[in-house]
Amino acid sequence: MDIRWPSADAPTIAAPCPVCGDAGPHAPTLTVPWGGPHDPDWVLLCCRQCTVRFSTDRTVGDYSHDTGVFIAATDLYLEMGAGLDVMLEPMGWLKPGEGRLLDIGANIGFISDYVEVALGWKAKGYDPSRASELGRQWLGLDIVPDYFTEDTPLPVTYDVVAAFELLEHVPNPVPLLKTLSRGLNDTGILVLTTPDGGVLKPETPASMMWPIISPGSHMTLFTAASMETALHAAGFTHVSVTPVAGILRVHASRVPLPAGVKDGCDRALLREYLRRRLTPERLPKYDRLENGFRYRLFKELVNFGFPEEAQEVFKRMVAQVRARFGIDLDDPESLVVPPNPVDLEEFTRREPGNLMTSLHFKSILVNNADNDAARSACYAAAAVLAGVTLRRVLQRLSMDNGEAGTAIPAALRLALQNLAVQGADIRPLLTLVEATDSTTGFMLNPADRDALRGDLKTTLGTLGMRQAETLDQPVAVSPGDDCVTRLINLARPAAYQAARQAAIDTIGSNRKPAKVLALLDQAVSDPLLRDWPDTVTLCAKVALIRLVRLRAHRLAARVYERWGDPSWHEDAPVAAALALMAESRYPLPIRLYRRLRQRLAA
Repeated sequence: MDIRWPSADAPTIAAPCPVCGDAGPHAPTLTVPWGGPHDPDWVLLCCRQCTVRFSTDRTVGDYSHDTGVFIAATDLYLEMGAGLDVMLEPMGWLKPGEGRLLDIGANIGFISDYVEVALGWKAKGYDPSRASELGRQWLGLDIVPDYFTEDTPLPVTYDVVAAFELLEHVPNPVPLLKTLSRGLNDTGILVLTTPDGGVLKPETPASMMWPIISPGSHMTLFTAASMETALHAAGFTHVSVTPVAGILRVHASRVPLPAGVKDGCDRALLREYLRRRLTPERLPKYDRLENGFRYRLFKELVNFGFPEEAQEVFKRMVAQVRARFGIDLDDPESLVVPPNPVDLEEFTRREPGNLMTSLHFKSILVNNADNDAARSACYAAAAVLAGVTLRRVLQRLSMDNGEAGTAIPAALRLALQNLAVQGADIRPLLTLVEATDSTTGFMLNPADRDALRGDLKTTLGTLGMRQAETLDQPVAVSPGDDCVTRLINLARPAAYQAARQAAIDTIGSNRKPAKVLALLDQAVSDPLLRDWPDTVTLCAKVALIRLVRLRAHRLAARVYERWGDPSWHEDAPVAAALALMAESRYPLPIRLYRRLRQRLAA
């Protein structure tokens, strides 16, 4: 979907600010043509006083429908979209013991479930959407299927009121903040997250920006300054607002905030929560939710250095995904396929929502724990291609996924690094990647695309790879080449080995000299072999030896002229063939004859 950024002389628009009440006129921040559910365009303004970004259309979305898209989107959310670690970043200061949490806009209830299972707290939630029913059904949570209002009965107050990704959906956020404060006890703390409207700039990656804009859904997008304004207007005297990667993490209270509210997610507690959720007595009552918990545990174990447990968890993931989708996570080469975007419902029927990230973290595990460059590159390439599919599926719905936007360049770097370690010439692929934009190829944002070659040069240099010295050298690519196909051809080790052996066998056994040369040319241009210099050299050596045996010395000389170098004389079979050529009575090019005689004499 298109985003139009205003010019410097764009007309201002009068509209009441939902935070400070200023009537404007306000400057436009951006327009999404035909993105509004009611107006043709979705227009965001920037309040001239408090800097909040807000839509001109203030109609609340309908969150009650149970449609096929809702079910598919829920499956994606359960398996990967709900970033538990991100959700828990503002909650790391909470410790096991006795406590009460009120979860407003609970959705399926991940926050409520975490405090009950990991901390031993009591939690109660409110959410009118269909998702809350799923939380009650699958996780056994106490979530009321209704809005929390100023009239909602409140028999007890709470230590923490959580409102994650909620404020952006409401037309009047300050009254809601006052309502939320009703739930707090005297020392209670409001914890919330909301998209950071301050990152809405042309240079922001689309994978980060689209989830923030969410036309038709996100009406109020706070900046850090406007968030503080709203909290003070709601009666909070102690406020902390921290912008992090497109999200505002907010803590607010009527008393001083405790130490550690900015400490971040307690990863040990998160791992323990996920382990407990996967025990037989607590296993979720829906297999895709179970898959989501298991993937998140796998991710945490890989990231924080528990390779043995990660391998065991991955085995369970393999069995579950194979049974549900017929996809074999143990065979990454079968997943190195072109991106195949379909509608969201078909996508979630066809594959798990976390396929991309499961493959990405498996590639890291194989690289770090198994030290298997070929298999790691294969997993990483499969992750890149699965990520492109996911983003294209979501963009059909004017959505995107920030985790995919981050994982794709990371997986691509790992794939190229390990391909280079194996001896592949990655320069043609890099050249093709650099010719793409954020809507083509691997959908890299400009910053990631432009940094790729330099990052790889640094990494390969650290590893002592000679290819680091030549990575900046320009190479030619064919007009019909594209980076997706090039990666697919590079990152399939079994297909490469089969093509390599077939080329060697056919070149080395053919009885017709002209056909030997033709087979060599075919091998050199084979998409599976052309980017492997050592394999191309080996095929050339086999062709030279075969041509000498067939007494086709002049054709053998042509092979040496094109591909040979002094190192060939250190290879015994090749050196023997070159010696026969030097002693041959058949005329050779005089420069080659002299070179061979000199090498033979030496």
